[in-house]
Amino acid sequence: MALQRFPGLIDIHVHLREPGATHKENFETGSKAAVKGGFTCILDMPNNPGAPTITPVRLEEKITLARKAVCDVGFYYGTDGENVDSFSQVSHNSYVFGLKIYCGHTTGDLLVDDEKKMEAIFSAWKSEKPILIHAEAERIAGALDLARMYHRRLHVCHITTARDLLFVKQAKEKNISVTCGVTPHHLFLAPADVKSLGALAQVMPAVGNTDDQNSLWEGLKDGTVDVIESDHAPHTLQEKHGSSPVYGVPGLETTLGLLLLAVQKKRLFLETVVKLLYDEPKKLFHIRDQGKTYIELDPKKPFIVGSLGYETKCAWSPFDGWELFGRVETVILRGKPVQLHAKVL
Repeated sequence: MALQRFPGLIDIHVHLREPGATHKENFETGSKAAVKGGFTCILDMPNNPGAPTITPVRLEEKITLARKAVCDVGFYYGTDGENVDSFSQVSHNSYVFGLKIYCGHTTGDLLVDDEKKMEAIFSAWKSEKPILIHAEAERIAGALDLARMYHRRLHVCHITTARDLLFVKQAKEKNISVTCGVTPHHLFLAPADVKSLGALAQVMPAVGNTDDQNSLWEGLKDGTVDVIESDHAPHTLQEKHGSSPVYGVPGLETTLGLLLLAVQKKRLFLETVVKLLYDEPKKLFHIRDQGKTYIELDPKKPFIVGSLGYETKCAWSPFDGWELFGRVETVILRGKPVQLHAKVL
C-alpha cells in the first residue's frame, strides 16, 4: 500500500525532563522521539524535580532551553498553591497552553491537596486557557465543582477508571466545560502485562482492571474521551529497577502505532485516530496551524517496537517487541524535512 499523508500530530501531555533530570531526557532527545512517532507539536508539563515551572523566570528559562528541540514545543505553567499572584504575568504568554494542578502524588513536589488552595487557584486563573488536573475520584469531583463555580475550562488528564470517566460524562451532560484524555498504556497494558513487566509498567495513576479498560474504550467510541495523551514520562532502566521504582513510562514513539493496532483490530476507525491526535488537541488547546506540515506512513504496515532502537534518551518501552502498525516514514515541518525513511534528520 502506498504511503498516506496525515497532519503532524499533537501530544498535549509530555515530560521532557529539562531542566532537572536531563540524564533521562532533554528537549532535543524528547523532541526527536516525538518526530519519530509522528508528532510535530508537543506540550511539556511543569513538574520538573528541583526546578518546577512555577515562576515567570523558570518559564522563560524553559522556553530558552527548548530552542534546541526539532519540533514545536509548548508549556504548561505549574502551581503549588502559593504562586497565584504570578498567574496574570504568564497566562497571556503565547508559549503557555494552560495551568497544571497535581492533586495526586507524582514526580516532583507540586502536590496540592488543600481545598482552600484549590479554590484560590481556580479563582486566580482568569484565563480562557484550560486548567489541567492530575486527579482521581473525589478530587475530580471537587475540581468539576470549582470549574462550574468559576466558569473555568477543565481538562482531566489520564483518566483510568470507569468511575472517573462517569464523572466527566455527567459533567458534560450538565454543560460544564470539561474535557479528558486517556493514555495508550492505560488502554493497552492488560493486568497480565502489568504483572509480567513489574516496575516497567508502574505508572501513576495505575493501570486499571479489565472493566475499567473496557470503559475507556467505550469512552473513545461515544466521545466522552476527547484526546489521546501519551504522558511520555521517561526514566532510566536503573531508576525503574531500583529499590524504590519511579512512576512513568515513555510513550511518544509508540502512541500512534498502538492506535493503528486498534484500527487493525477494528476497535477504532482511522478517522478517529486523526481526531484524537490532531483535530481535538488542536481545537481544545487553541494550537495554531503549522503550515506545510505533514507526516507520511502506511497505516497497515507492521513494525516491531524497539527493532530500530529508540530516540528517547531512556531507550526502552513497556511495549518493546510488540508488533504495531504505521511506522512513520516522513515528517515535514513547515516545508522542512525532519524525518526521512523513518530516520530523524
